[in-house]
Amino acid sequence: MTTDRGTGLCVVTASVAKQGKDDTENEDFAATNLTTRRFAVVDGASDAARPEVWSRLLAQSYVNDELDLTRVAVLDELGKRWHQEVFSADLPWFARQKLSHGSAATFAGLALNGSAFDGEAVGDCCLFQLRDEAIILVFPLDDPAQFTNFPDVLRTHPPAGHDLDTVHRQHGSWLPGDLFVLASDALAKYLLERPEAARWLEQLLASPDSFADLVAEFRADGLDNDDTTICVVRP
Repeated sequence: MTTDRGTGLCVVTASVAKQGKDDTENEDFAATNLTTRRFAVVDGASDAARPEVWSRLLAQSYVNDELDLTRVAVLDELGKRWHQEVFSADLPWFARQKLSHGSAATFAGLALNGSAFDGEAVGDCCLFQLRDEAIILVFPLDDPAQFTNFPDVLRTHPPAGHDLDTVHRQHGSWLPGDLFVLASDALAKYLLERPEAARWLEQLLASPDSFADLVAEFRADGLDNDDTTICVVRP
C-alpha cells in the first residue's frame, strides 16, 4: 500500500492477493514515479515462471521511462534482467526447465504530460478515466465479454510477445477533478459489469488502507478471486 501527495498529484497503489494466498504469492505489481509522472499496473501470468519478478521489472521500467514497447530490443534486455534475477545453478531440474519457457504478464501504463495523458496496455489490465464519479473512458477493453483466460501478454522470451499489434495506445486530456484508475483484470472486469462501484474508488485517496475491505465487499458481490491491484491517480 502506498500513498503520495507530492508534486501536485494524489496517488494511491494497493494490492490484495487471491483469497487463501498470502502477500508473498501475489503476482501483480503496481509502481509510480512522481518525477516522470508515470504509473503502471502489471499482472503476472500464473502459469508462467516467476511472474511476480517479471511484473515488478515491467512496472518499474515503465515508470522510470525505460520501457519502450515499440522496441523489441528493450523487451529482450528486460527479459535478460529477469533471467539474471531468477536463475540459480542450484535450482532443481524442473525449476530450470520452467524458467526456460520464460514468464509473461499483462500491462497497463499511464503517463501524464501537462493536461494530456497517454495510456499503453497489453492484455486485460485496464485504464479508467472518471469524471464526477462516472466512467468516461475505459481502455483497452470496454466490455466484460472481452475478458478471457488467454489475454495478450508481454513475454520474457522470444517471440517475447513481440507482436507489437498487441500494444494498444490511448491519447487524451484531463480536467481538474478527474480521476485515473489502473486496474488488474479482475477489478477491471468487475467495474465494467458494475460501473456504479467506481465511485467507491475515490475514497482510497483519503483512506488507502480500506482497499482490502473494499475488495472483500466486491468479492462477495461477484469479483473474481484473483490478485487484485489498483493505482488511483488524481492529477
